[in-house]
Amino acid sequence: MAPEILTEESLATWLDEIRAPATVRQEFLLRATERTARLHWARRLWSERTFVTVATAAVVAIAVIAVGLHRGGKPAPQVVGSLPATATRSVAPRPSASLSPRGSLPSPTASVPGSAPPTGSVGMTATPRPTAPHTPPPTPAPTPTPLPYEQHPNQILNPSFESSLNGWTGAFGSLARLQTASAPNGQWVVRVISTSAQKFAVVDTAKDVVASSTSTQYGVSAYVACDTTPTTCGRTATLFVYEYLPNGTQVAGFQPQVAVTLTTSFQRIGTEFTPQNAGDTLEAQILVPGGAGGDSFLADAVQLGPT
Repeated sequence: MAPEILTEESLATWLDEIRAPATVRQEFLLRATERTARLHWARRLWSERTFVTVATAAVVAIAVIAVGLHRGGKPAPQVVGSLPATATRSVAPRPSASLSPRGSLPSPTASVPGSAPPTGSVGMTATPRPTAPHTPPPTPAPTPTPLPYEQHPNQILNPSFESSLNGWTGAFGSLARLQTASAPNGQWVVRVISTSAQKFAVVDTAKDVVASSTSTQYGVSAYVACDTTPTTCGRTATLFVYEYLPNGTQVAGFQPQVAVTLTTSFQRIGTEFTPQNAGDTLEAQILVPGGAGGDSFLADAVQLGPT
């Protein structure tokens, strides 16, 4: 019977016992030697593998214990029969959500326009509306200082055309009342419309009576502006004063006057004079020369009286 433990000595003794031929003995020893070598190397490899496995497990266990001590002083529990992990993955802890009281939801915080929301809070920031550029109010036109004769009672019966055109007529033109916010006095002015290519004027037909002596000085003034439909801007307007004797004859060579270039804004024109006779009548007239039919200008606040 072949030996259970295969060594070169045990095989030789066994072959001697069975008196094996030399050729069989040599062949058998060669094969047995090869098998013995294979078994030897197999045992060696198994031993090395077992050592590596045990060493790996020991290293993993030491690492797990070290992590447990770092986290809380206690090693992490090991599951019996589980294989050691070859790699670990760290997972960041989820942030804890604060809960609102039952039945309510956290309301967003609306921030004031232009201010930043509080740190750490979720807020709705209102987009600021664009601010319109500040436009300063228009500077009102300065009120002219009243002339001396404007501080006395006006002898023009209908100076501002507020209710009618009584006491006035058109020369080479027609008259119409016009309501405008730019009226110098009240809300109405007179529009003088040309009916020909000649000069046209508005004339005071009331013929104011001069009750004082010739030593008294008088003044006359009015406000005038061009009319834009059609335009008379840039044309010259002249304020005349005529004196008449009681019989209606015009006093020759007496025509106090003052002129101004018309613009879209009302301008005051005026002059002072001394009548030639006591008891005569005076007539105010505003005239624009030339032009075409349909041209027009505006007048208002005619003043006549002693200074």
